[in-house]
Amino acid sequence: MTTSSPTERSSLIRLSNSVAETSPVATDVAVSLPDLTAIEMRHMQVPRRNTKAGGLFKAPPLRREYDPTMAAPSSQALSQTKMSMDGSLLSYNATADDFSPRAILQSLPSVLIAVVLNLMISIPFGLSFFPLEWTELPAPRAIGIQMFLLTTFICQFVFALRSSFDCSVGMMMVENVPFMHTLSMSIISEVGATSPKALPTILVTYALSSVVVGVMFYALGYFKLGSVIYLFPKHIIIGAIGGIGIFVVQNGLQNATGVTVEWTWSGLVRLAQPDVLYLWIVSVVLVGVLGVCLRFAKSPLFSPFYFVSIVPLFYIVLVLAGIPIETARQHNWFFERPPEVPFYSMWSHYDFTLVEWSVIPKQFGTLVGLSIFSLMHVPINIPSLSLTTGHECDINEELKAHGISNTLGGLVGSVQNYLCYSTSALYYKCGGGGRLQSVLIGVFVSILFFAGPGIVAYVPRCMAGCLMVHVGLDLCKEAVVDTYAELDRLEYATVWVIALTMTFWGMNEGLAVGVLLACVAFVAQSAPAGPLRGSMSAATLRSSAWRSTSDLEVLDQVSRNVHVVQLKGHLFFGNIHKLSDYISDLMVKYPELECLVVDFTLVVAMDSSAADRLSKLKYVS
Repeated sequence: MTTSSPTERSSLIRLSNSVAETSPVATDVAVSLPDLTAIEMRHMQVPRRNTKAGGLFKAPPLRREYDPTMAAPSSQALSQTKMSMDGSLLSYNATADDFSPRAILQSLPSVLIAVVLNLMISIPFGLSFFPLEWTELPAPRAIGIQMFLLTTFICQFVFALRSSFDCSVGMMMVENVPFMHTLSMSIISEVGATSPKALPTILVTYALSSVVVGVMFYALGYFKLGSVIYLFPKHIIIGAIGGIGIFVVQNGLQNATGVTVEWTWSGLVRLAQPDVLYLWIVSVVLVGVLGVCLRFAKSPLFSPFYFVSIVPLFYIVLVLAGIPIETARQHNWFFERPPEVPFYSMWSHYDFTLVEWSVIPKQFGTLVGLSIFSLMHVPINIPSLSLTTGHECDINEELKAHGISNTLGGLVGSVQNYLCYSTSALYYKCGGGGRLQSVLIGVFVSILFFAGPGIVAYVPRCMAGCLMVHVGLDLCKEAVVDTYAELDRLEYATVWVIALTMTFWGMNEGLAVGVLLACVAFVAQSAPAGPLRGSMSAATLRSSAWRSTSDLEVLDQVSRNVHVVQLKGHLFFGNIHKLSDYISDLMVKYPELECLVVDFTLVVAMDSSAADRLSKLKYVS
């Protein structure tokens, strides 16, 4: 017979200090502060930018330095402890110095670095918005660059006014390009590559996916469910990063050569053809040179300046070799010159009368995968930037800012965007920051959007290929090299399986396999622990009450036939069999047992399989 102990669950966590203990301390600190003016308090503050991680840059005196000749503006009477969780201009990050001409001029170099980075990244990734094998694309591929720049400056304005980081730099969510390819190929297979309905349907699906992502971001932030995004297992995210890295490398080779690259024998043979071989070898050599240089150059500015320098160096080589630009263009060293069209031509392809609406619901699975993968970036980028800048933030407010930016981007016909950690960290380490300066980044990017994508005709393919291959290899390294010592064998194998599945099968299939393997890994890691904490005869559990010798003898006689089993943790289908097997062995070993006490004090959860198995323990003889 099995009975349950009535013992109440005891608390395993005790607070080290109560409110009553900490309140007097806070009061003492509060009353001990001297009366200081706003300028004196500013003079006592240590500039945040002189304490950034790495110590690679000493920040110039942009706006936090004390100037005795400057009169105190009325805005400095605001509380200096007000956090910028509401994302308004009246946050503690925004002072009068942020809007001074001197601060703006001194911050222009860092602002221009952020703008050049966005332009440089927009070219290879913007040209990859549509599959290269879609040769019947009824529009110049450069409209992808316009879509990239459009969503970038929209999110930059939103983050400048809503984000709690004054050094935030937004960008198109480049990791979603594989999902965009999946959507494109699926729609093309439904309506036909030459159908006039293909491009409008694809563009509307892109925009719809941005709105869906934006609504999900904002809903999580509005209902303060930011912690939900931390439920994704780390090795699943890492596996997806590895798959994205391989895809980015593949697209980098495609941008460098202008031909479709496939991970098949025929695709590899095509890369070995003389008219293609030198195109991608130059990009790979440039990546190798960058890797060697990064072993010695520790400045975060080195990589962006390296990529920017490729363009003038390429033209210098052409001049020294006596090769005309048009000859190089004929041999595919440059991107095709896009037609001269106004900036608003992008919206001319949104012909809603041609949209095949019945095809869009069939993309539900890909849209779900794209949305879930988009949500994974915030728990990576935001805490990382918070650690770099030393500024605490509210994850829910950041989610709402992402929701607004993605919804606006989708409503104007563009794609997903996010706060880019790498660009923001580089901008911060170069002395960048300030609300107005963040707005200036958005203004400059918007100027590039209105100027049109004609600049792409003068960018050598090797620069775009080098950038994308470098980014892709860096993602692959992050996924399968840096995590080798961090993950156990099962999780590390899962990373490889997800990455390879996404490469050879598809993005959605890779995420689905990842979820399945996460469940398998959980069972495999949790089951060996077992649900048993302890097992003992009741005779060893003495009462603290005073009793006579005769009473103790009676209790001792009875207790010998009573056994106690203590359980712990989660009881689920993977470990409950250990309990039933143990009790069966116990009954065989001690047939004289009359009572079995099962202690559930330390059990935190139980699934239906465990409950069903427990209900059948009474039949164990």
